[in-house]
Amino acid sequence: MNFTELSAYWETILPNLIHESNRISVICESLSRLGIKVEEFKDGLKVYPGNPKPTLLNTHDDHRVAMSLALIGSRVGGIQINDPGCVSKTCPQYFALLESLGLNIIQY
Repeated sequence: MNFTELSAYWETILPNLIHESNRISVICESLSRLGIKVEEFKDGLKVYPGNPKPTLLNTHDDHRVAMSLALIGSRVGGIQINDPGCVSKTCPQYFALLESLGLNIIQY
């Protein structure tokens, strides 16, 4: 995955409600760990071009965060996600579905 042409600002439609985690903050943290420059705002974030690097990412026990990070991992080798099982809250078969699409999911 190459973020060299990506520069985006996402603004939330609803107030930044905290469910399992503060999703804006967690995604910013994850992108930073990937080596991607990101700016966090109260109502969104701005992502700058860059090339993600392999790293361990924290789901913060948030099923939507885990699913999002797994998609990044589908394009960037060496991504590890802690607590991927939290997806069972809404889609227990999520990683099996990714495997059915040909993705190599390694469970530790």
